[in-house]
Amino acid sequence: MESPTHWTVGSPNLIVSPESLHVIRDVVFEPQGGCSTSVSGNSGNASVSPTATMEPLYGKVHRPPHRNYSSIVKKKSVKFHPAGTATAASEAVDDVTLRRQYRVGLNLFNQNPELGMEYLMKKDFVDYSPSAVGKFLRGRKGLSKKMMGHYLCQLQRPFNLATLHCFVHEMDFSGLHLDIALRHLYQEVTPPNSEAQKVEKIIEVFSKRYIACNQLFANQFRSPDAIFVLSYAIVLLNTDLHSKAMKKAKRMKREDFVRNLRGADQGADLDTEMLQGIYDRIKENELKAGPDHVSQVSRVEETILCHGGKKGKQQNPKQPLASDTSRRLVCFCRLTEVPDAQLHKKAKIKADAHQRGIFLFNDLLVVTKTLSKKDSKKTAVHYQFRSYLELRDLRINVFSTNQFPFGVQLQDKLTGKIAGTFNSRSQADQQRFVNDLEESIAEMTEMEHAKSILNDDNARNQMLQDEDNAYETLC
Repeated sequence: MESPTHWTVGSPNLIVSPESLHVIRDVVFEPQGGCSTSVSGNSGNASVSPTATMEPLYGKVHRPPHRNYSSIVKKKSVKFHPAGTATAASEAVDDVTLRRQYRVGLNLFNQNPELGMEYLMKKDFVDYSPSAVGKFLRGRKGLSKKMMGHYLCQLQRPFNLATLHCFVHEMDFSGLHLDIALRHLYQEVTPPNSEAQKVEKIIEVFSKRYIACNQLFANQFRSPDAIFVLSYAIVLLNTDLHSKAMKKAKRMKREDFVRNLRGADQGADLDTEMLQGIYDRIKENELKAGPDHVSQVSRVEETILCHGGKKGKQQNPKQPLASDTSRRLVCFCRLTEVPDAQLHKKAKIKADAHQRGIFLFNDLLVVTKTLSKKDSKKTAVHYQFRSYLELRDLRINVFSTNQFPFGVQLQDKLTGKIAGTFNSRSQADQQRFVNDLEESIAEMTEMEHAKSILNDDNARNQMLQDEDNAYETLC
């Protein structure tokens, strides 16, 4: 059976090609259940049943019971229907809008964690308590692990620190070696390594939780502080062994690691065999952050080659795709690009002429050309970058001609200039692409609107707070 060129996975939709499936199959967005996939080790091709059912990308979205946010928002906005009946703005919304608001909250968090969490709280996706936020962040798909680390390690915010304790408390380290437990922590959140105080705080909270989960092991030490010291030493060892800035000749040796921890347990030495085992495991396998949507975009970016770039340079000419932590892949599909000169011509063009691989992200549409193995000189499929379009500027027009029956034209909202013209292989492909594109544009519009309102509210609240502080000073 011929492999499909376009199919949908949950909401927001993820559409991939057989060639690119291997790029993203082992990340957080991997299709789960009901999908029969076979991958060829030589060609990297995969075949997927077009009728396969997939789990929603973010799982089921459940809104907690409605709460009163009078402590956060002084006035609740009210909408008035034409009939004159007033309804609260927080009334139940349809499932499409609910999912869009949920994605907007995650996007905002990935740009500004404080702003994003405020939005999620106001939309009732998470309760306003450290425990609720800690549970929400734990294992949450669609959140940048790097931005989670920034949020949890805000030392000046008691709420965030309390959330950090609740977040780590949700993890079970029972029966794990200390370095293995640390690896589990890194899979959930990326500590901000550039700031030593924040790393120290998250390791302190981790060591307390590890002791609570492993009382028998902890009792072997004279002081529980030794576990914190050893945990922090493991983090430093990981940086020393795997940092690109560190020369190989100057990297820490096993005996150096053991010697540095002499007397760490209130003057007593730690078990040498245990320390050697930790060193060997860290040297062999670096402590790394777990996969998320940012790492997925980064891996997709590695398959896109630029025009005129240096050999091996694989990034968007404007900026690396993965540099925006709120950017995520929505879909991939194959379309035929229609040149303006051929749009109204009656002469037929070849079926494989002007074929394009379209990577649709939640804020960006990237147009590429699939490279043959001869062109790319690589076994895996690669794409030649051609252009990109920002979604917030686009208007979608659907058209049909004898030669291009499933046409999609993208137009600049402000200037009316045609940004791109494409033709799908079937009406179903056309409809799915248009639906994904329309929903992504609506998501970006909602996100900009929410950002504007939240920033205005925060600026107003800050002004009122400054006035109150000034009045108290005068009094």
